[in-house]
Amino acid sequence: MEIVEGVIPQSRDKSFICRKHGKTMVVSFALPRPALSWAIYNGGFQQRVSHVIIHAVDSLPVQSARQAASRLHLRGTVIGMMIRNELDFHTITAAEEDLHASAIVAADCSMMASTGTRPVNPIDTHEEHVYPTAFNIILVTNYHFTQEAMLEAISIATEAKSRAIHEFGLRTPSGEPATGGIA
Repeated sequence: MEIVEGVIPQSRDKSFICRKHGKTMVVSFALPRPALSWAIYNGGFQQRVSHVIIHAVDSLPVQSARQAASRLHLRGTVIGMMIRNELDFHTITAAEEDLHASAIVAADCSMMASTGTRPVNPIDTHEEHVYPTAFNIILVTNYHFTQEAMLEAISIATEAKSRAIHEFGLRTPSGEPATGGIA
């Protein structure tokens, strides 16, 4: 298995490209594809996704994911996630024979919390409530999975995120062990 870490992933088979535009990271697919997400903008199961974005917001007024997609002239269905403060991300891409998989993780450790310990205060964007998150994970493969396989991939990624947070000893601002939830 070949693993490449810490670079912006580009698929070997040209099925997707990833780029950063200021406070927005964009993953664009060569052809629309199914996707499953709990993103604030176009979350849920989508049949034909063209782009996935992570947009950094830092203070009011904030631009919504819809505004960021419009500003970048993205066409087709866009899934949009938010993160607070500056967009910083890390990637890991693995390849085994004809299967290629990339995990793109955007993190804001200043927002770290323990799930269930404090209520979340949403930022009012005048259109919708945005809940910026401590971690956003985009998983991209060159295989098209069933909805059930997508759910399993989300579960595995969440377990891996929680384990990494535990192994790194990350804590909430109040000193509690973090789980990756938001403050």
